[in-house]
Amino acid sequence: MSAPAAYSDIAKAANDSKGAKLNLHFKQPNLHTRAFFDLLKGPTANFDAVLGHEGFLVGAEGGYDVQKAAITKYSAAVAYSLPEYSAAITASNNLSVFAASYYHRVNAQVEAGAKATWDSKSGNTVGLEVASKYRLDPSSFAKAKINDRGIAALAYNVLLRPGVTLGLGASFDTQNLNQAAHKVGASFTFEG
Repeated sequence: MSAPAAYSDIAKAANDSKGAKLNLHFKQPNLHTRAFFDLLKGPTANFDAVLGHEGFLVGAEGGYDVQKAAITKYSAAVAYSLPEYSAAITASNNLSVFAASYYHRVNAQVEAGAKATWDSKSGNTVGLEVASKYRLDPSSFAKAKINDRGIAALAYNVLLRPGVTLGLGASFDTQNLNQAAHKVGASFTFEG
């Protein structure tokens, strides 16, 4: 018999005299829950939970402000997930933004995904995006994504040595190529 995977941590920032946080995590094979409390600001509580069985997943998140005695946010999701593909439907932003997504691992080198999003409060347009990832070799991969507004993004990641990853990325507005709406970035990730 094994004990459930549960842990907690308490954080207090040295430069922030008005913040104290408590984080609780509980994980079992078919259940993962988290709770985040900011004990001095509010106090507020944010929580999420995912329940899974044979590839089917159901999840929810919520937030509560004790001082206001009000629910600050809530979301829900359902999904079906296998190692080769997954599909999900989410309702976020207090159940006002709806999204349907699909991910497929085509083979060991190629992954692809698509997502459709509809915001019930801002209008009737549906946002669409498609993306793909190609593993160039065991230590590097490239990604590409484009959405219905013509924003294209490209990324390249390479493992320089164990624990050190270099990431390069760029985002282009294909509808306004002659304007300064483009972004370029780089990152180093150190894992120990």
